[in-house]
Amino acid sequence: MRLRRQLVEAAVALGVLLPALAYAGPAASGAMAQRIAAMKPGTWLELTTNAVGTMSGTALSRVFPPQDGHPAWGYIGPRGVTDAWGGGAFDPKREVLVVAGGGHADYGGNEVYGFSLRTLEWERLTEPSRYDRDGATVDGTPVSRHTYDGMEYVPTLDRVAMFGGSLWRDGRPRDRHLWLFDVDRRSWTRRAAAPAAHFAATAFDPKEDRLYVRLPSRLLSYDPAQDTWRTVATEPWALGGAMAVDPERRRLVTLAGGRTWFYELGAGRPPGRQQARTTGDRGIEKHELAGLAYRPATGRIYAWPGGRAVWSLDAGAMRWRRHDPAGAAPPTERRLADGRMQAVPSGVYGKWRHVPRLDVFVAVVSADSNVWLWRPAD
Repeated sequence: MRLRRQLVEAAVALGVLLPALAYAGPAASGAMAQRIAAMKPGTWLELTTNAVGTMSGTALSRVFPPQDGHPAWGYIGPRGVTDAWGGGAFDPKREVLVVAGGGHADYGGNEVYGFSLRTLEWERLTEPSRYDRDGATVDGTPVSRHTYDGMEYVPTLDRVAMFGGSLWRDGRPRDRHLWLFDVDRRSWTRRAAAPAAHFAATAFDPKEDRLYVRLPSRLLSYDPAQDTWRTVATEPWALGGAMAVDPERRRLVTLAGGRTWFYELGAGRPPGRQQARTTGDRGIEKHELAGLAYRPATGRIYAWPGGRAVWSLDAGAMRWRRHDPAGAAPPTERRLADGRMQAVPSGVYGKWRHVPRLDVFVAVVSADSNVWLWRPAD
């Protein structure tokens, strides 16, 4: 991994546009890759090795930076990337789940990680930055933060966007700029500042080429082509979790306050947040920090709060359905070094994403747990 990173850094320094080596080419063959292909519908699969079986385990903690000499370790260290209100985004072009996090007092490292669905390996794509006296990074990259649901892939820019969050040290959501991460070059670019910032939820609408950002008291939209922001709606204060777009029914769905909420998208439709009159198994509505992801094959939004069960939503009829996969499932507890058991961290957000080529969902439980896949039955 060190040699691979050195090659990429050297290429970037020379101005060469080099694809990320870990993500080039088709999926590797091997025992674990064969198990993915053979997954039965309605089951979970724990990724216990990389694709070719030469590396045991797929926990993010395998590629953490060392504590010695670290510029901003914080209270819990790099575990804060996923375990302290951290989200992520899936890059379908390279088939990489990109995660970044930390923030507040938990962890100050602003490095970015990627999990390849081709190699089934994590890689640390950037290194943690140092900070100046004012709390800014000395290299101009974004400050570490609780990312919540504030990360989303923007296909028209071929970049992973990041917005808002609770920043390292003081915890304030004071960064109003949109940040774009180039997976190939492993670099950040700062774009236009939004009218406001806070703990954010994001979702991309492919029909309009718009990135929607929900803050506690307003909905914003970002135009990638023009690098401009617009306030779509202002509304009463309400925190919430993840968002997802149903591009066919033209609805933006989120969970908050034990309810399902939605926005109508498109010209001439009501701009504000509306409470959905949902039916079916509504148990997911108490898990507002679940991950939400749209699956084109069924036209449904799938929600995962952690653990075994998954819910799916018909955003037209607003009916929830619970799916209870058979067999093994992601853990709800983890064993600490002293042998005690601890509940896995809350807040799935963008660490639950649909993988179009495989038609599975990828799920990250915590920094110390293996990555899991779930194949829906319908």
